[in-house]
Amino acid sequence: MRKLAIISLFAWSACAVPKVMVGHEFVGNARTTKLVIQKTTEGRFDTFVRICNLVETGEEKDCVDTLVLSNVNPSSVY
Repeated sequence: MRKLAIISLFAWSACAVPKVMVGHEFVGNARTTKLVIQKTTEGRFDTFVRICNLVETGEEKDCVDTLVLSNVNPSSVY
């Protein structure tokens, strides 16, 4: 059991930091925009705008992330 816990901890620490969606809008009926943030290794945040095309089934395709703010100090936002 201890060995499994150590392996799980190592695997979790090796994963990339996920991007978190904080906003979502439809642009017409063919695109979506999302505002996403990602925490950096220094404890700061990067902010991205993700633009995706919508297909007939409602799925998002050809998404592009554009960095709009980088290395933001969280205490400077408040």
